[in-house]
Amino acid sequence: MLIALSEAWRHRHDELRDTIVQIQQGFRQFDQAQQGGPTAAVEDLPAQTAHALTRDTDPAHGGLGGAPKFPNPSCYDLMLRVYERSREPSLFDALERTLDHMAAGGIYDQVGGGFARYSVDAHWAVPHFEKMLYDNGQLVKLYADAYRLTGKRTWRCIFEETLAYILRDMTHPEGGFYASEDADSEGQEGKFYCWMPAEIKAVLGESEGALACRAYGVTERGNFEHGATVLHRAVELDALEETQLAGWRERLLAARARRVRPARDDNILTGWNGLMIAGLCAAFQATGVPEYLSAAKRAANFIGNELTLADGGVFRVWKDGVAKVPGFLEDYAFLCNALLDLYESCFDRRYLDRAIELATLILDKFWEDGLYFTPCDGEPLVHRPRAPYDSASPSGISSSAFAFVRLHALTGRDLYLDRAEHEFRRYETAAGSVPSAFAHLMAASDFVQRGPLGIVFAGEKDSAAVLATGVHRAYLPARVLAFAEHVPIGRECHPVDGRAAAYVCRNRTCAAPMTEGNALLEYCLSGRV
Repeated sequence: MLIALSEAWRHRHDELRDTIVQIQQGFRQFDQAQQGGPTAAVEDLPAQTAHALTRDTDPAHGGLGGAPKFPNPSCYDLMLRVYERSREPSLFDALERTLDHMAAGGIYDQVGGGFARYSVDAHWAVPHFEKMLYDNGQLVKLYADAYRLTGKRTWRCIFEETLAYILRDMTHPEGGFYASEDADSEGQEGKFYCWMPAEIKAVLGESEGALACRAYGVTERGNFEHGATVLHRAVELDALEETQLAGWRERLLAARARRVRPARDDNILTGWNGLMIAGLCAAFQATGVPEYLSAAKRAANFIGNELTLADGGVFRVWKDGVAKVPGFLEDYAFLCNALLDLYESCFDRRYLDRAIELATLILDKFWEDGLYFTPCDGEPLVHRPRAPYDSASPSGISSSAFAFVRLHALTGRDLYLDRAEHEFRRYETAAGSVPSAFAHLMAASDFVQRGPLGIVFAGEKDSAAVLATGVHRAYLPARVLAFAEHVPIGRECHPVDGRAAAYVCRNRTCAAPMTEGNALLEYCLSGRV
């Protein structure tokens, strides 16, 4: 190939230049195709997108389409958001079916916690066993948000078990999170995760082992290679049996730890860490477990200490003390949103200030008549891509737009909203045509469309944090939280008779202050603002 290119450059220079022009023209046409053509205005495109995804959800097992089946957390996050305001049963049915079947299936590690990358079948039974940080960060947040709305205990168990896995097996001693774990060990895919009946009984004994095999669907025939079984929740258990299962799970986990573990990718990626920090913050807000907030802070501090460029930007990856590759748009955007989540969890102004700095860098480095995937000061390319599609994780464009609309609600700076709405308009036709590729962009659009609440706390910070607890526990997808001293709208927000107070604001107008957490939550849920 190199010899042929050298020959063409020396002897067919003009012909080669014409080919380059044609390639560049092809890229421009591809960019235009990603935007789609003109279309009639849609009154509620986020809801239309959510309903389209509902219709595409497998009516038996949940999830989009057939085999192989991926979790697609952005799609189900959008369904959850639209359901919260519309209460249309079809949206919740699709969401619940998907979350329940994933949690019961082999795609979920029933012993160690955490999700595999995808299922090779349509009913979540047998996964490709590789575990990715980006999947688990998004799924922790999705299950935590769904739990906040419903109080469904099994969903809390899933995100807490997943976080136990991340904190136990995927965390650097200084706080960053590793990228992934491989699917295979000892040359066999899934060997670490699969069980034979005799192996279960060797750990638990004949009687308890038989019950565990029934619970996890372990049979002599198996459901995987060589008669082995990928554990899954095969039957419904009563409360006593669930209690027994928790004990069996601990013993099986200890026994499995003696096996040869799949190799771990020890790279620490800025963007993927941002997704896990966001998941930890959602879990903390849903439960109040302080370890989740502590882990989120440690990871954010690790990224700040180890992956920051001289100009304040971010590197993409770190390993063994070396940071490399200037970050792409998704690295900035995922981290920006994560820091906003962290700020709203603890009201430490440093995280808000850093999020604002990252948003400024996004506009400086990645904006030129819209957002691009690569920075303007990055390596020169034949074609600078935009990469607007959500896939296994949100696109940098959709995540940036979400950061912009959140920051607009916090700061009142109209430029943020202008830039986000520019991207909504650019891709609205494409979103109507390919709903799953723009679910997160539609979630950001839904946030704006609803007119987000700004909940501002004034007074002594610890007392204000207590007042915020009820709001943290509730699922309020179109809101921002702030401490009065940190945001412009907070200038007129003060404590009441020495007590911490909350002001609920919309469109820069605030209601009368409230000093009781229950009253605050009831007011926010009532939609009276």
